[in-house]
Amino acid sequence: MLYAVISDIHSNLEALQAALRFLRRKPIRCWLVLGDLVGYGASPNEVVRLVQGLRPRRVVRGNHDRVAAGLDTWEPFNEVAAAAIQWTQQKIHPAIRGVLRRLPAGPLPVDNRMVITHGCPLDEDAYVLSIRDAAPNFAATKASIIWFGHTHLPVIYRWVDGDRVRVLHIPLARRVRIRLRPEERYMINPGSIGQPRDRIPLLSFCVMDTARWTVTYYRLPYDIRKAQARILRAGLPPFLAQRLALGI
Repeated sequence: MLYAVISDIHSNLEALQAALRFLRRKPIRCWLVLGDLVGYGASPNEVVRLVQGLRPRRVVRGNHDRVAAGLDTWEPFNEVAAAAIQWTQQKIHPAIRGVLRRLPAGPLPVDNRMVITHGCPLDEDAYVLSIRDAAPNFAATKASIIWFGHTHLPVIYRWVDGDRVRVLHIPLARRVRIRLRPEERYMINPGSIGQPRDRIPLLSFCVMDTARWTVTYYRLPYDIRKAQARILRAGLPPFLAQRLALGI
């Protein structure tokens, strides 16, 4: 059974469309969406509608989704993120706001072996950026695989021998397949669809094959210039357009 795992779309319609064109050629049985559908980019309504059309799906909210829906304040955001989320609040359709308000917080079970979350199982807003960050989260769930997003960085943390965590940084390639070990547990970040931050301006996502117990990372190009032009036309901060070409 194939699962498509996508995260941190951030209202980037062009990137999401490119990912879906690729993934719809595969026999995907379920879509896992790890939050932050909106924020930063200029197409929140279109992105949420596309995600709503993915069936069957499991979706958790991200911090930008929560603030855009009016469930939280933008005060913790930096100046650029705050400007973008206030713009998003003004532009989203009431029905889309309702969709965002109803998204559950993670961790959300997918089956008896996998859960999804935005930040991590212990805190939906926490950034997992190191082994030290990852380690306590393995005790928060019995799942073999914890899918998480939020950092926009593709990475795998392995819980080895019941007491150690090891990190696997994903090499730069258009396609990287990793065979998992059934006796080990993992925290896996698929990277970001809409705003990669590993200095590689290619969208990133995963496909999980539960029959072979493999995870395949894909990095794809998309029409960055079109996404940038849309951001600038919307009057959003120019940095949000510039960073797409830099992968930051």
